[in-house]
Amino acid sequence: MYKKLNDQEVKIKKIVVNSLRKYYKLQDEKDDLTVEMTAVSTSLLKISQDIHYLKPDKYFISAVLEKEEKETFVSNYSSYINMLDKYNHELKELIEFKYKLNYSREKISLQTYKSLTRLSYYLNIAVLLLAVLDHNIDYTIDNYIEYFNQYTLNYQIKEHVKVLCVQEEGDTQEVFDQISKIFNIRKEEFLSIILNDNLKSSRYILKLFYTFAFLHPNIDFNLQNFKIKAKNTKITNTEMKTILNFKNK
Repeated sequence: MYKKLNDQEVKIKKIVVNSLRKYYKLQDEKDDLTVEMTAVSTSLLKISQDIHYLKPDKYFISAVLEKEEKETFVSNYSSYINMLDKYNHELKELIEFKYKLNYSREKISLQTYKSLTRLSYYLNIAVLLLAVLDHNIDYTIDNYIEYFNQYTLNYQIKEHVKVLCVQEEGDTQEVFDQISKIFNIRKEEFLSIILNDNLKSSRYILKLFYTFAFLHPNIDFNLQNFKIKAKNTKITNTEMKTILNFKNK
């Protein structure tokens, strides 16, 4: 059974939905000041006859500041949408169907072959993930992982790792470097494996997930649990020694 949103998550969803509607609306607008400047050309610039001096009036400054604010919002939200796309392309498509194209849930359901219940669940996941990515919203990655508390620890670890990988913030780059040295794998190759939901799980893939989770300071995955996973995924003694050296730095 798909989990429903709690009261806090419902409030978070409303904030994200408002931002999405604003984002797609601004994308459709041609926010060009040229027309405004032409319409009020006589008042935009006050020219002194004694000296060559141009002074923008309050209307012009306000218009410029408003334009910059809109452009910053669109730029930031575009990056969030791109991160959502990296995390799961299907989630990004669902968001666009719903909030860009304004499709009804019934139409999206028919187009994606998902039941309405399942569709609502995936839309909720997408919205909550956007809340994590948007630093202006008080909703953390830990809050997001709590939404999956009915799932196994393995599933929660994978979700946590995936979100950190698309964010690429803070200590994540250092963990990328450590993983690269331990398993002789390039960052790009590592990300292509971690973020590809179509790949069938193997010991090697699980090894990458668990090692990343153990090394990353933002994931609560202790040594005892990691040793159990290391044994199951056949992490070698040499690899384990290198991992512990990095962890204890």
